[in-house]
Amino acid sequence: MLFRVRREHKSTPKALVHPSIADITWAAGFMEGEGSFISRTIGNEVRATQVNLEPLKKLQILFGGTIRPVKRPLGYRWSQCYIWKVCGARARGLAMTLYTFMSSKRKTQLRKMLCVAVGATRGVEETCLVTCYRVIFRDVKQ
Repeated sequence: MLFRVRREHKSTPKALVHPSIADITWAAGFMEGEGSFISRTIGNEVRATQVNLEPLKKLQILFGGTIRPVKRPLGYRWSQCYIWKVCGARARGLAMTLYTFMSSKRKTQLRKMLCVAVGATRGVEETCLVTCYRVIFRDVKQ
């Protein structure tokens, strides 16, 4: 059973630079601690939530995506924070780019996210990475 794959909105900002290896390793470290790799039936999403806007701006410059402000409860008061998010093919491509630099726990989460994108059933996460590559590059070409 294939899930409907969420596509990025046309107005979503694109990456402004080609990230270097240093940029990718920085992003992997940041996403290891602050990131979320989400897979739903409506599509994939990579996001990071942060009180400080500066690292999210850097992620947006390197990989595109959107940043939006949100208010979160912090004890007895509300705190201002920001969410950076990419969806669809861009999220899957980012997941595959960061995969090598992530911990084994995060790699498992990434495999599950990517396998849901290609409709793989539970328990075959290890064998679906080749299919994930095909789906990512097919979506990027369209």
